[in-house]
Amino acid sequence: MPVIASSRAKEIHVRSLHTRYRGGHNQTELPDLAEAVARSKDKLFALLTPNVQRNAGRTIENDNPPPRSFDEQVEAAEKITDVGRREQALTFAVTGSSKDQPVDKVVSVIDKISESGIRDSLSNWFYYFRTLALITAKELSEARKYAGKVTELDQRAYLFTRIAVLRR
Repeated sequence: MPVIASSRAKEIHVRSLHTRYRGGHNQTELPDLAEAVARSKDKLFALLTPNVQRNAGRTIENDNPPPRSFDEQVEAAEKITDVGRREQALTFAVTGSSKDQPVDKVVSVIDKISESGIRDSLSNWFYYFRTLALITAKELSEARKYAGKVTELDQRAYLFTRIAVLRR
C-alpha cells in the first residue's frame, strides 16, 4: 500500500476506497465475504470526517444514478445535438437495456444510427444475442429467423449449429 503523506491525502484515499467498495460487492456471488466487506466499508467510512462523509455520499449518488428504461435512454439520446454522443447513447441503450424490448422497436433505434459501420456491428450484435436468448428459451423457430440476420458467418454458423443440435 502506498505511503500517504498528508491527512488530506489520507482522507481522499479512504474516501475513494469507500466509494469504490460501497455497494460494489455482490452478496450472491460471495456470500461468505459479504459480512466482512460490510464491516470493512463501515470502518473506512468511520475514518472520514463528517464533511467528507457527506461529500462521499453525494459522490456515490452521482456516480450511481437510478437505471433508466430503454425508452428513457432513447428519448434522452435523441435530444443530444452532437451526432457522435447521440449515437453513443443510442448504442448504450441497445446494448444495455434492449433485452426485453420487441425486436422491431430495437431495430428502429439501431436504424437511427447514421454511421453504417456502427449500425451494422450493433445490428449484428443485437441479432446474435437475441438469437442466443431464444435458443436458451428453446424458441427455435424464432431463433432460426433471427440467426439468419446475423452477418458474421462464424457467428451465424455457431447459432445454426446450436439450433440443429436442439432440434434432434
